[in-house]
Amino acid sequence: MQRLFYFTADDVSALVPPYALHMQRILAAHGRNHPLVRSQYYCETLDAQSGMFTPARLSLIISSSPNLQDLEVSVLSGGSSSRCSSGISRPVVEGPVAFLLDVAGMDESRMNPLHTSDLGLGNPGRDSTAVSIVGIDLSTLEALGHPTYHVVARHSWVGENHLAVFGKLKNLAETWHPQHIVIDATGVGEGLWALLDRAFPARVIPVKFTQAEKSELGWRFLSIIEIGRFRDHAHTDEVRLQYSRCICEILPGPAKTLRWGVPDGARGPDGELIHDDFILADALTAKLDLLEWHLSSPALIVPGRDPLLDMHRFTGSNDYDRDFGAHENEHFFR
Repeated sequence: MQRLFYFTADDVSALVPPYALHMQRILAAHGRNHPLVRSQYYCETLDAQSGMFTPARLSLIISSSPNLQDLEVSVLSGGSSSRCSSGISRPVVEGPVAFLLDVAGMDESRMNPLHTSDLGLGNPGRDSTAVSIVGIDLSTLEALGHPTYHVVARHSWVGENHLAVFGKLKNLAETWHPQHIVIDATGVGEGLWALLDRAFPARVIPVKFTQAEKSELGWRFLSIIEIGRFRDHAHTDEVRLQYSRCICEILPGPAKTLRWGVPDGARGPDGELIHDDFILADALTAKLDLLEWHLSSPALIVPGRDPLLDMHRFTGSNDYDRDFGAHENEHFFR
């Protein structure tokens, strides 16, 4: 006997037209391959633990453009190439720009006044403070209701003193003029957040990472990726490796908590530890997506009206020219 009966969203949409419209909105907002869409609307079983960024998602993220000069998106116009995260020139970005910053701790050996750069890091395998610089393409607001984000440059610093990192970020901000700076303000990030907030008031958006907050960022970031609103034009081998090793798990319970990241101790082909600094920085686009974005339009000047043209209302005359010409001074002073 058949004891299991289930219907997918397509089955219900064929019977209930309003539900079909609801599904169109869901798919437009999250994409067909979003984990919650697959499990809740299409009854598909998900692996308890799986790769978070599948080859299909990576193809949506990684831009095939060899450099920024070849981009044909409205957020960029020409400019010099800017693929790597070191000493690069700034491409021309027409739309707003934002900094997305994941903060790591300082290397203790760097705090020793006797330390020199020749001695290297006390902990060379530690994670890095990473910043992703994104151009915000507002041309998709009308069609998708949200902007599209283009990573145009990346920078990272391993174990550096946060005062030195602040100085470098300040120099970058003077070049890029970011409209928003989204920063991981959890634990060791609080000091750098305070420095940036003082230097750029009203532009810094702090994020305190908790399990619930990181889960929400993960879900929103996947939605942004699935509908093609996140493109990386500054990817490196390190960035691709981090994305390929990131895994996720949906915890049991009604909250559908998403636990994700690169597992501790994961190593690359060369034996070096793999972190998820750039992934966490990129995921902060979810915070940008919560802001209200509007398309700018040219200023309109409304021509003024001469108040003397309405003075006949106060004289009781219907013939303004005759009345005002005959008693110009008298009516003016009245």
